[in-house]
Amino acid sequence: MNSETNSYKSILNSAGVGLKSLFLRSITLYILRAISLLVLSKLLIPKDYGTFGILNSYLWSVIYFVPDFGLINGFLQKKDRITTDEVKAQSSVYFYWGVTVSLIIICLQPFILEKHSFGTQESQMLLVLAASALINSFQIIPKAQLERSLQFEKVTKIEIYESLSLYLTQIGLAFAGFGVWSFVIAFSTRATVGTLFSIYYNRGFSFSLKLDIKILKIFWNFSIFTQLFKLAQSLRNLIIPILLAAFFQNKVIGEITWVVGLASIPATLADNFHRVIFPSLSKLQESEDQFKNFATKGLEYGFLSFSIIFGLIAVSYKSFAPWLFGDKWSEIITYLPFATLAIGLSRTRYLFASIFYSKGDSKVHSLIEVLHVIIQFIISYFSIKYYGVMGYFLSLSFVEIIITIFTISKSKRSLHPGIYLSLIRYLIITLLAFLLTDHFINLTLHPVISTTLECFAFIALFFILALGLHFGAIRDTKSIIFKIVRKGKNGLK
Repeated sequence: MNSETNSYKSILNSAGVGLKSLFLRSITLYILRAISLLVLSKLLIPKDYGTFGILNSYLWSVIYFVPDFGLINGFLQKKDRITTDEVKAQSSVYFYWGVTVSLIIICLQPFILEKHSFGTQESQMLLVLAASALINSFQIIPKAQLERSLQFEKVTKIEIYESLSLYLTQIGLAFAGFGVWSFVIAFSTRATVGTLFSIYYNRGFSFSLKLDIKILKIFWNFSIFTQLFKLAQSLRNLIIPILLAAFFQNKVIGEITWVVGLASIPATLADNFHRVIFPSLSKLQESEDQFKNFATKGLEYGFLSFSIIFGLIAVSYKSFAPWLFGDKWSEIITYLPFATLAIGLSRTRYLFASIFYSKGDSKVHSLIEVLHVIIQFIISYFSIKYYGVMGYFLSLSFVEIIITIFTISKSKRSLHPGIYLSLIRYLIITLLAFLLTDHFINLTLHPVISTTLECFAFIALFFILALGLHFGAIRDTKSIIFKIVRKGKNGLK
């Protein structure tokens, strides 16, 4: 019993250190990304964002489509120690996986160029992106080894170096007049830097070109349904740009891509929770009580963090964002709150994936993702057709609400019941705090001062509403008041 308790405490401590390290990473990324968004919004035009957004969406669609048979999740979830032979077997799979992704991108070139009326320049960009995917495949297993052993301090360093290389390259090339090439070359630079540092920080990494099927079968417990999940995501990433292209010009697609990118800034914080919770829960599979306790705590802290930080991004749309990014983006920036709501809900939903995957059960999450794609396509099509850009963002939020509720209903056995009330409460509180701040706080001061005061107002309203809607806090407060009153009466007597 003591050894189990010590192990649980050790995992809690490692997870805490991991979250702190990744939190510092997130802050660094926020600063770098904010600087990049600001600088690039001045130097580049919406069409540049649109072109890279389209090319990048095809790349990620292929990445999700090409099967890896759930090997990386099986690698992270495996209870026993990972051997050197298993590392070699996994590394060989991801090398051939990277080769396959690159070849598919090259073969898709004629279709992509014709579909979007692209020319020689875009053809060359696709080749660079294909090569980058191959380079990136070498860092998957070394980084997974670090995450599996909860060495998130090293993971943090790697990803900070990656981001520095990405954003510095983007800004430097944009200043030099490279236009959309700034995104493409920076993407390739990031893949190279990340791979080099992943191998450097993991001295236990071994590589082999030999496919050892006997060893790989150990990790195939995620195979079919993980691949179904990836297929669903690839279809969504493929359908959405095609759907947008059917209704909008590249300029509008670029604006949508840009505002979604702005709304996604807090997504790195959200992803931190998933990255820490999944491998940590995988180590607690044999103790149901410890599993439930850890999962419930992790998700509740995640809900609270997401609510505040996504809410702050949404509040900034009125004063700060227009001043910071200029008139060029003034029209699309009004959709920032809708984009933020959709991204926030999607990241909340991904937290529940940690529970499914840590138990080796990817079936439920995969089927939910398939349902998500179907509903998203149907609702987005009609929303865009009748309501344009506003319809697209409304459909994103509406679909995420439906899928999040459905996901919650499928994870009841792995969490304490109170977590569901917490999620609903935080969502209501965030929406109310935002709407009250947006409606009643209308300042005409300098944008920086106005936004600062708006953010303080949002946080104050959030915690006031949190106290008001926290039924346990109300009950405790009443109890304290009654005790004081009784003591006062006794004193008078």
